[in-house]
Amino acid sequence: MSTRASRIVGLSLLGIMLIGGALVILWPTPVDRVLSGSLRSFLDRLRAAGLPDLFRYGVVEFGANVLLFVPLGFALALLLPRGRRWIAALLCVAGSFAAEFAQLMLRPERVADPTDVLANSIGGVLGTLLAVALQYRRERVKPQ
Repeated sequence: MSTRASRIVGLSLLGIMLIGGALVILWPTPVDRVLSGSLRSFLDRLRAAGLPDLFRYGVVEFGANVLLFVPLGFALALLLPRGRRWIAALLCVAGSFAAEFAQLMLRPERVADPTDVLANSIGGVLGTLLAVALQYRRERVKPQ
């Protein structure tokens, strides 16, 4: 992917993530409230059918929070210069803290959860690492 294409992809993903993130943060009720009962029931049935106990609602929610921030870390890393891509991971951690703080201050009916900060931070770091790995691979395989 060319530098120009990386910037376009990065800016597009960043825009989508910022708009989506603002909606999730400012939504008046927890965004999973509508589906949480159905998902809990589904996971209970899966575990009753033999799936390991690892598949509990809290674990799935944690994983969803990780996945939520992977594109953000990826987008930010694409937008930063080669030697500064590590900043993307820090921005994701700071963004996660800011999101939880915003929920705490602006939406008292929502719960600010340190576990969400951890999960989001892991996702941001994974997204950053993915972008770095793909860029590194692209540079190594570049035809001479």
